[in-house]
Amino acid sequence: GPEDLSVCLIDTTCLQANIHFPVDWLLLRDVSITLLKAIKLIRKESLFNRMVELPEELSKSMNRLCIEMTHSRRRAGAKKARKGILRKMKRLLKRIGGHAEKHRDLLQRNYAQTELSQAQAGRIIARINEKLEQLPKVIEQAHERIIGERQVKNDDKILSAHECDIDVIVRGKAGASVEFGNELIVGESQGGLIVDYMLYGKGAPGEGEKLMESAERQQKFKVDSKLATVVTDRGFDGAKTLAWLESESITPQICPKNPQALRDRLKDAEFSRWQTRRGSTEARIAILKNHTGGRVWRAKGLNHRRLAVGWSVLAHNLEWIARTVREQQQAPPARAAA
Repeated sequence: GPEDLSVCLIDTTCLQANIHFPVDWLLLRDVSITLLKAIKLIRKESLFNRMVELPEELSKSMNRLCIEMTHSRRRAGAKKARKGILRKMKRLLKRIGGHAEKHRDLLQRNYAQTELSQAQAGRIIARINEKLEQLPKVIEQAHERIIGERQVKNDDKILSAHECDIDVIVRGKAGASVEFGNELIVGESQGGLIVDYMLYGKGAPGEGEKLMESAERQQKFKVDSKLATVVTDRGFDGAKTLAWLESESITPQICPKNPQALRDRLKDAEFSRWQTRRGSTEARIAILKNHTGGRVWRAKGLNHRRLAVGWSVLAHNLEWIARTVREQQQAPPARAAA
């Protein structure tokens, strides 16, 4: 039978990125490893530029400094020692960057002499260019936080050397006070069918803006039934959001932030019923996120994560349709009127 799409229960979550915990000095190691791997690929094609130390030796030197940095904690003079180690890491990374730049130029001039295709050579060159662009930024960030002991704004912070479209998401939940990834908004029907979703990149809008964008998408694509009611938690509450919903003739069943207003709204049986039902939306999001067997997806890059979310939503809805049809077929037939 047809599913009622006039009511949408909306919530947001964090789709965590597949990265290690963002530590400033580890960014230097990540950039150096990527550059050294690219150098190895170029030298494998018999294109050599003079190096006092081989890439393997430079990699060992960086790993040794990382171990020293790890073991310098909780010791007398730890702060001074960490600053000294970071200065060594900075010098080493700049030296690796210089070698990578010379090997990149060598490959650009002589890639026709190698067994690499133009696309393969272009990929190696692009990888080196990307990390060389990051190199001064990660050095500056580590210098500001460790040597300068100054905070870096979240908007300017580099969280991963390989993922540039992720945010610091402060949720304040038990076990996940701060998460690193992308904000995902999900809307489901009262029967449990996912009717809207969007995975945001870096600099996502506020909850109210997300709600209005979701309602606009649903109004644009729904044909048979118009969106009449939205049910959300207190994070979406706001005067601008409520005014917009009223102008669109959409009934807001939004949990108020004001405690007195919440006490007044709880006297309404309809509001209480929808807020009780909203608790299942958290489980719906958990089902959507756990389809791979883990809370962290392995998809790399924002576009690939968006594609993975789309496939997950499709798989969820197909399973929901199959289960609903099976339940309807197994239901006992209704008794005929006497």
